Amino acid sequence: MFTGITIKAKLGESLHAFYQDILGMKLTDSGWRFDGESASLSFVSSDTCYQPTPTDVFWKIGITVADLDAACQWLRSQGINVSTPRQFQDIGYLAHLSDPNGLTIELLQTTFEGNKPENRPLTHPIADGATLAHITLRCHNENAMQTWADSLGLTLKSIQPVASYGFTLYFYSFIDEPLPEPDLGAVSNREWLWQRPYTVLEFQLVHHAPPFTLPSKEASGLFSFEADGQEITPQDLKDAELGK
Repeated sequence: MFTGITIKAKLGESLHAFYQDILGMKLTDSGWRFDGESASLSFVSSDTCYQPTPTDVFWKIGITVADLDAACQWLRSQGINVSTPRQFQDIGYLAHLSDPNGLTIELLQTTFEGNKPENRPLTHPIADGATLAHITLRCHNENAMQTWADSLGLTLKSIQPVASYGFTLYFYSFIDEPLPEPDLGAVSNREWLWQRPYTVLEFQLVHHAPPFTLPSKEASGLFSFEADGQEITPQDLKDAELGK
C-alpha cells in the first residue's frame, strides 16, 4: 500500500502548529499522520519556497473527512482560508485549502452532499475519522500511466470522467478489494471509495495536454512517495514518461 509522501520545501515555523493543532494529525517517526492505515506526510527542508503551478505533475493530497461543513467551519474559526464546500458534479462534496508551505490540500467528505450521517459527535472536526486518502498526480499520457501502474501491480479502482473540464480521474490501489459494482465508472462506487481507510493514487489525466513538469533534484516540490516497500521519485516518474 502507499505508506508515505515527502515534499521538499522551505519549512516555516507555523508548519508544526498547522498539522498538529489545525488538522489534528500526529507527528510520528514516519511523519505526520492520522490514525489508521493511511500514508504519512513528511517534509524535507529546502532553501527555496514551494511554489506549485498548474503545470506540475504533483497536484495535491486529499484528506477524506466525515463532516466537511464542520471541518470548514473549524478552519475558518482558526483563521485558515478554505474554499466554499461544493458538490463537484458526481465526484464528491469537497473544498480546498493550502498549508503554510503552499501545498494544496483537498478535503473530501466520505459521502455526497446531504448524505452524511446525522448527529455524529466528533472529537476533532477534521481528524476524527480522517484519512490521507489521495496522492494526486497530473498526467498527459494515458498509455504511460497504465503501463507504469501495471508494472507496480496497482489495481484500478475507479474511472471518473469530467468531460466539461477536459479531464478524467483514475484511482489506483495496491489493495485488490472487490468493488460494490464491477463497473469502474459506476457513480454508486464513489462514496464507498471515499470511505476506504487506506491511501490511493489519483491521476488527473488531462486530455490533449502537453507533458507536465517534475521538479529537479534540487528544487522544491514532490520529493518522493513510498509504495509497497519502494521509494518512487520524480526521476522514476520521468523515466516512465509521466512528466518531463
